[in-house]
Amino acid sequence: MLTIKVIRFLDSLGYGLIVREHLHCDVMAIRPHSQGILSAEIELSVRNLMKNCARDFAVGCTHVLIVSPDFKTTGEIARKLDRELRPELWENVGVITTSALRMLAPAQQQNGGTK
Repeated sequence: MLTIKVIRFLDSLGYGLIVREHLHCDVMAIRPHSQGILSAEIELSVRNLMKNCARDFAVGCTHVLIVSPDFKTTGEIARKLDRELRPELWENVGVITTSALRMLAPAQQQNGGTK
């Protein structure tokens, strides 16, 4: 269910190619005319967080978006990234909650419409 929300959100932002479960990434997305590759990882805990981030960068992703279901998990993720993520990657990793995905989605997606 969360994967579908992430895919719809990325689609609404103009990502042209969105693939689910590709190269061990939950979602991988590429914008047209972009050299960057975004991986979206849905994390329900911090258990595999660092392994997933390292693997995503190792397979060529330039950015990792970590999606979590709630503030508690988001806080745990932020603290773990602060402790363990290499500083040169800080600008390439983002953390967002599913509620933020809903708030940032275009109006037609929020109202249940489709593209």
